[in-house]
Amino acid sequence: MLHPPPHRHLPLAKLRLSENHLGASTGNELVRLVSTSAALTELDVSMNPKLGPAACARLGAALATSVRLRILNLSECGADDTSARDRKS
Repeated sequence: MLHPPPHRHLPLAKLRLSENHLGASTGNELVRLVSTSAALTELDVSMNPKLGPAACARLGAALATSVRLRILNLSECGADDTSARDRKS
C-alpha cells in the first residue's frame, strides 16, 4: 500500500491580497508580517483603498527594514503624497 508523502510546510514567499476590502487595522497586521517574515519576498495589497495613508506609510517603512521583501504593491490603497514622501525619508 502506498502512503502519500507527509505534508511539507513551506515558508510563505508571495502574498497577494488585492481587492480584499482590507482596512487600516489590517495594515498593522501586515506590518507585523513584513517585519517578522524571513521568507516573504512579495506583498500585493493593491486595490484596497480603506488601508489608507497611515497604513501605507507604515508598510513602506517596513519594506525599508525587511531583509527579503522586494516587491510591495500599494497601488490604489489610499496612499497620498505625504505617505509616499514619508517612505522615502
